[in-house]
Amino acid sequence: MRKKVEERLNRLNKGCCPVHGGFMSQVEGWYENEQGINYTVVGCSRNACKILARAFSYDGPWEIDEKYIHLFDENEVDPDFLDHTVKPNDRKSSVKKYRSDVFNKTSGFCYYCGVGLTLETLTVDHFVPESRGGKTELSNLLPCCKTCNSSKGTKDIEEFRFLCQMKAFRKEHGVEFNREQINFLSKSGFDIQLNQHDFWFEENRA
Repeated sequence: MRKKVEERLNRLNKGCCPVHGGFMSQVEGWYENEQGINYTVVGCSRNACKILARAFSYDGPWEIDEKYIHLFDENEVDPDFLDHTVKPNDRKSSVKKYRSDVFNKTSGFCYYCGVGLTLETLTVDHFVPESRGGKTELSNLLPCCKTCNSSKGTKDIEEFRFLCQMKAFRKEHGVEFNREQINFLSKSGFDIQLNQHDFWFEENRA
């Protein structure tokens, strides 16, 4: 028997795609709505799934955009969803149980920028993003400030480094490029020099 739409929406608030049942990940940065409330955008880890939702914190509540509701109408739901074995509370509870251990990895500093954290301001980052196969286990979880976590999103460490380098380049020159544009300019004889960017953990290796 197929799940009711209301039950699928309930899964969304627990961090799962209402169609496929898999965990949803952050796909955009943080914004502020008309009421002054911060939110980010999360999406399904399946490339073919187009569902997006607004997340008001990393743990919820999450809110589906009305224009996507038709994608999980009872007659259109993915059959795999009915047999999905992922428990919606697993991700939240797993991250929560590691929170103190993650904090102690750096004695309360953001792994990337080094800003001081408390257990209240700490966010937990997946070094290898979940969307790229990263697991919610202590070895892959790192202490992170909200700004770095939002900026890193689903990027790997070198993509995040490039983002930081380009941010500094834009501040100095008033223009920015992506990697493809830099490669094209380099082949055309223009040498784009990006400043070295070392993360806090690289500068503070034992």
